[in-house]
Amino acid sequence: MKWHGFYRNNSLNKGDGYFPFVLENEGPWGQFFLRQIEDVRSHGQEPLLTLTLHADTPDEDLVRIARSLSPYAPMKIRINHECNGEWFYFSQRWSYKQVSDFFIRFHNILHEHAPGVKTVACWNGRAEAHGQPLETLKPWGTLAENELGPMFKKADVISFDQYASLHWGWPDPDFDPHKPSQFFSVPFEVWWLELEKTHRMMTELRGGEVDIEVHEINQDAEVVGPAEQAAWIQRFYLEVATGKYPWLKNVTYYQLRDRGGLGLEKEDVDDPSVFQVRPSFDVYREVLRHPYFGLPVAVGNAVTPSSELKTIWTGPCSST
Repeated sequence: MKWHGFYRNNSLNKGDGYFPFVLENEGPWGQFFLRQIEDVRSHGQEPLLTLTLHADTPDEDLVRIARSLSPYAPMKIRINHECNGEWFYFSQRWSYKQVSDFFIRFHNILHEHAPGVKTVACWNGRAEAHGQPLETLKPWGTLAENELGPMFKKADVISFDQYASLHWGWPDPDFDPHKPSQFFSVPFEVWWLELEKTHRMMTELRGGEVDIEVHEINQDAEVVGPAEQAAWIQRFYLEVATGKYPWLKNVTYYQLRDRGGLGLEKEDVDDPSVFQVRPSFDVYREVLRHPYFGLPVAVGNAVTPSSELKTIWTGPCSST
């Protein structure tokens, strides 16, 4: 069976299929994650790293990870994201309580050894279950004290993942619209109801107003088609810009290029250097020009320098 190269390589991390996190320089991957972080920094952006980890990872390894990230702060790290689901290996092998305990343990280590790195607890929405009888749904983790509640109380940042449509079985089996168990699609209004519901739950859990960051959103072009994907992206970002959600602090679109249906660009499954630009690319670029998404600029008193000024790059996070 062809799995399109490295993507979803089941030999890694018991089927999670992500790129390996290598702390040593040796080997084909080396400290690839640090080069990626440096690349993000070089474009003036704040890195957001996602790691899926075994809940029995020893403290000494977590300390090494923390120290490797410390020079790149400020940044954020999603620890075992979408933890209330049941598709990742860590949720299949360990209980939700154990996943929560591990998050808190790693959170404390990061705060000690990399204080500029904020921890992110990521909640996965369940909009696709809207209107379905509860007895037909697989049990997921809850915010109970004996499950995931403690980690969502402890985290520096609360995030939310929810797709409006998704062919979650990609790349195998091939997409078949006559087999609804392979995909889902929800109305725009249902997506927003799920986000607002999550905000209310987190506010109640933490006993006060809580900011929410959306770290994975999209329409899957394999499910709804490229034109509908572009239209949804435009509607979503305009809603963010004009809908007055003071608690919605950040949106991370997922993703630029994909071999399935989630990319603004569609990559050839056999040759990653070959890709096609989807209609959503131009729509995404244009909607982000809305003034709401512009960066504020503070202008101080004008000063005439005595000589020409130059900015010198001194590291991944600063210049002088």
